[in-house]
Amino acid sequence: MSFRPSIISRVRRPLGFALAAGLGAYSLDRYFYDSTLQRNVRTLACGAIVTADYKWNFVPGNAKNLEALHERVAERILNVCRDNGGLYVKFGQQIAAIPVLPPAYHRRFRVLVWQADYVQDHIRLETDFMNEARNAETAAKHISEAPRSLAARVHVPDVYWAFTSTRVMTAEWIEGVRMTSPERLADNGWSKKEVMRTIVDVFADQIFRTGFIHSDPHQGNIIVRSHPKDPKKPQVVLLDHGLYVTATPTFKHDYAVFWKSLFSGDMTTLNRIAQSWGIADVQMFASATLQKPWAPQRPPHVDPTGSSAIDELFEKQVRMKQSVKTFLESSGRFPKELIFVGRNMNLVRANNKALGSPVNRVNIMANYAVQTLGDDWSLWGNVDSSRELAVSTMPLSKAQQITATVQARINYWTFRATLFVTAIFFHMARAAQKIRYLVNGVAGPGFEDLVDSGMKKTMEEQFGVVIDDAAFSG
Repeated sequence: MSFRPSIISRVRRPLGFALAAGLGAYSLDRYFYDSTLQRNVRTLACGAIVTADYKWNFVPGNAKNLEALHERVAERILNVCRDNGGLYVKFGQQIAAIPVLPPAYHRRFRVLVWQADYVQDHIRLETDFMNEARNAETAAKHISEAPRSLAARVHVPDVYWAFTSTRVMTAEWIEGVRMTSPERLADNGWSKKEVMRTIVDVFADQIFRTGFIHSDPHQGNIIVRSHPKDPKKPQVVLLDHGLYVTATPTFKHDYAVFWKSLFSGDMTTLNRIAQSWGIADVQMFASATLQKPWAPQRPPHVDPTGSSAIDELFEKQVRMKQSVKTFLESSGRFPKELIFVGRNMNLVRANNKALGSPVNRVNIMANYAVQTLGDDWSLWGNVDSSRELAVSTMPLSKAQQITATVQARINYWTFRATLFVTAIFFHMARAAQKIRYLVNGVAGPGFEDLVDSGMKKTMEEQFGVVIDDAAFSG
């Protein structure tokens, strides 16, 4: 009995120090570092649990329980996104918007999309509005310098700097209608095609020419008003400039060349650029870039989705797991711009779909890509040969010059022919829409819907993943 006070006294002091240190660390992290340590610990713990769950339960003979596995993992990740807040919520919204994961993920994370306005209101409270104001002015300046009359078709609200601070941004008030309200557009005599073409143009210009890219162009951030100088014409107004990414000149050039090569079938260039970005699976990345199934020497896949037998499900999802694991060879080389560019394009695709696919988004993007590359014919030749010739000190022989010229012209006209075929498919889809409307009074699926069906079919056939239709709504 005589030893108990001594033991307690020896333990009390270290416990007191530990408790004080813990409370101090918590307070420092909570009030000075925005709970960064807690967020990181929460994320790492979730990652460890998810890894263990898949390792123990994603095994042969357990195909009937895979859906339950995906459900509980999705729920765990969703809870982390909610608890961590901020950009984690944006990450969760992106999971819901990109249809590459099992349906359970999309169903769970859709709640973050429906809560977007609430979340954004709270995120904005922690945002530097001076930065958003600067973004708005930079975007407006770039638009004013854009070719092809884009400056007249797009407007960014003016910033009132005298009433703007890090906590409050004051800008010009604009009266307009939602760009995805066909009835309101029609009531004003505005063409859906003209409005959507302007939207695709302005973001393609940002991606390929300026490199200053609006990364949150969802339906609520784009309105349409009567043009101040010609009320009969529509003018697109871009809102919410808080989230932008600045692409490097090297990335802009390589990304434009990548798009060019997708349509000219230049696998040498596609592989070179993908490897420089640490990407091992070119086909998967190409499909994600175009947001439709892509494979060398194969036309777009637009057939309706089929179904997967339960005994094939595990094998297909194993293939998907392996593809995801090997997709990136080196995350350190992966351009961070691609994350935001992908978000931009996915939202623009969803906007086009919401209006019934009035424009051929893919062809517009491809044309912008090659226009920004200029008139350098060497970009159309064989990349490896062109590089060897460029570094060579020997003058080109007549045969080499002729070979390079012919190869460049062949690749160029292959590119144009591919766009022509894509345009034919697009116009056939538009014609079918109009015929269905005349016969049934309902337009039915547009080109984006057909592309989505092709992506769904590809994901199910190759990976056993059945994608919910709402996954393509952006």
